[in-house]
Parts: sequence; structure tokens; C-alpha cells
Amino acid sequence: MNEKDEMRAWALRTAGEIPERRRTESDLAAMRALFALESFKAAKTIFCYVSVGNEVSTRAILEAAIGLQKTVCVPRCLTEYTMEAVAIGSIDDLENGMYGIPTGKQDGHVIPVSMIDFTVLPCLCADARGYRIGYGKGYYDRFLADYKGFSAVLCRKELLVEQVPAEPHDQKADFVIAT
Repeated sequence: MNEKDEMRAWALRTAGEIPERRRTESDLAAMRALFALESFKAAKTIFCYVSVGNEVSTRAILEAAIGLQKTVCVPRCLTEYTMEAVAIGSIDDLENGMYGIPTGKQDGHVIPVSMIDFTVLPCLCADARGYRIGYGKGYYDRFLADYKGFSAVLCRKELLVEQVPAEPHDQKADFVIAT
């Protein structure tokens, strides 16, 4: 098992041990911190993951951003470990996608990466530099390689590590919100 796999296993175990009340507090604090960022306020098009498991919850973030009249899009995983951004107008527009991750409807409007101003990234764990560990398929690294806008990763404080082992293909977030 390599260093990233060990860190991934630790993060999954640690996230599962965080009490529900603490997760709820962290979710709310992450939303507040995200919405306070000037780059988020100024963004017209937001690309945001749809949370699953013990990730920082994004349901309220998605709903609030839609309420602010922002164009909101969510990832849809494709073959070859790539993804596209699918616009949603409501949480009700989500349907089950690859890996059981909620995504935009199959016939949903695809937003070009060049139109996205702000991206909200998930993580299992992250470091203060903006490097993150996800589930290991590289979807977000491939997405970020072509992305020119601002990105922020949402991480629980318990999962903020000193240093994520970064490889040349790893893309870092511009900002880390650790709550």
C-alpha cells in the first residue's frame, strides 16, 4: 500500500468516527466560509460536487447558490475517468449517476469548463497548500488541468493533514476551507 492509499484509508476511517452533530456544525461553517469568499460572491457559474457519505455536505450550498441566481452545475462522471459539468435548476434535478453519486439529469445542459468561474472540490483529506486526496480515480485532477477559474476544497478540520503527497499530475485548489 502506498502513502496515498494509507492516507486515504486513514481519512475514510477518521471521517466515519466524526459524530453527526460535529459533521452538521462543520457543514454549516463550510457553507458560511464559502459564501463569504469574494470570488464566490462574484462568480456567475458554480461547479460543485454533490456530497456522499461523510463528505462535507453540499446540498444546502447547491440550493442557496441556485437561490442566488447563479448557474449551478454538478459533475457527471464519464468513461476514461473524465467528467462534465451539468447544469441543475433544483436539487430535484439530481439523479443517480456512476458510482451511485448523484448527478445532473441525463438530458441536462452541459456547461463548458471555460464558462465556470468557481469550483467547489471534495476531499477525503487535504493539506493547507490545497492538495487533496479523493477516492483515487483522478477525475478532479483531470478536470482542473483544463480549468482556469477559482477553486476551493471543503475539508473537515479533523481531516486536514500536514502534507498530502503530491505527484506531478496532482492539481491543487486555490483555497482550503477547513471547518
